[in-house]
Amino acid sequence: MKIVSKEFSAKILNLFYPNCCLHCSNELEKKYYYFCRRCLMDFSFVSPTYNSNVFAVFENSDVFTTILRDMKNQKILSFFKIAAAFIVIQHFRLKWEKPDVIISMSNGYVKNHVDQIALDVAHFFNVPFKKRVKATQIALFIDDVMVLDKFIQMKKQFIFKKAYALGLCFEIFFDDF
Repeated sequence: MKIVSKEFSAKILNLFYPNCCLHCSNELEKKYYYFCRRCLMDFSFVSPTYNSNVFAVFENSDVFTTILRDMKNQKILSFFKIAAAFIVIQHFRLKWEKPDVIISMSNGYVKNHVDQIALDVAHFFNVPFKKRVKATQIALFIDDVMVLDKFIQMKKQFIFKKAYALGLCFEIFFDDF
C-alpha cells in the first residue's frame, strides 16, 4: 500500500513540478538533477594557468548563463554551495596559497548571490568573509562573472601582500571571437 501511495504521490508531483532540465526543459533521466546529459556535455571547466592571479572556474556558455540566472533569482539555493565547492577546487588546482580572508566583489550594500557564494567559500576555507577590508596578508576575491578591470580597481583600494580573484566564469564579449 505504501509503495502505491509513493508512486501516486510522485506522479502527482511530476504533474505540477515536472522533472525537467533547467536549461532546455527536456525531461531528466533518473539520477540526473537540474540538467540533462546533453546540457552537462556543454558544461566545461577552465584549465588552470599557474602564473595568473585572476581566474575563472567554468567556460562561459549558454548552460552556465542559465545557472547564473537561477542563482541571481535565488531559485535553487543549493547552487550556492555547489558553486562555492567548485571555486575551492579550482583554487587548489591553481596551487594558490590559502587566503586569510574572502572578499565579495559585489557592489551593493544589499546581500546578493555573490555574497552568499563568498560566504560559503569562507566556510570551506574556515576563514572570515568580509565585504570590505583595509589590509591583510592574502585575500581571495570572489565574483560570479570575473571582470579584470573591476578586480584591479578593488585591489588598488586595499593593501595586500597577495591578492587572488576567482569567478565562476570570465566576462566575454562578442568582439572576443
